[in-house]
Amino acid sequence: MLLTLLSPRNGVVPALVAGGSGGGKRKRYFIERDGRLLMFATAAAAQTALAGPVVEALPVPDESAAPTEQLAATAPEQQIDLAALQAQAELAGQLAAYEAAYRSRHFAALLAMFEQLRDDEDVELLLLSL
Repeated sequence: MLLTLLSPRNGVVPALVAGGSGGGKRKRYFIERDGRLLMFATAAAAQTALAGPVVEALPVPDESAAPTEQLAATAPEQQIDLAALQAQAELAGQLAAYEAAYRSRHFAALLAMFEQLRDDEDVELLLLSL
């Protein structure tokens, strides 16, 4: 999957990450804000989020559909709490990998680490439930 990393500090940096099911490539755009890694589907949504506040959750729909569509365009697809990820990485013995990825602004590696740690936790919970 093709990822593009956005940050107010370093602009746009393309990065290629292999993996994913289906074999298709999909661009993702990342912003680090307030200790969270925010993932967006479009560059426009990421740039809008850079310019203003990030929409945490969509409001309950009312009679005006246009503002909801605009808010949906700026809502991140996924949010990762970097402090929680760091704590999980430390527990899993992967703190050095986390710190290296964070220092180098390699958000794709942080996303992969988050997904791997989440999957490992799911497996542990399934095994404990038996």
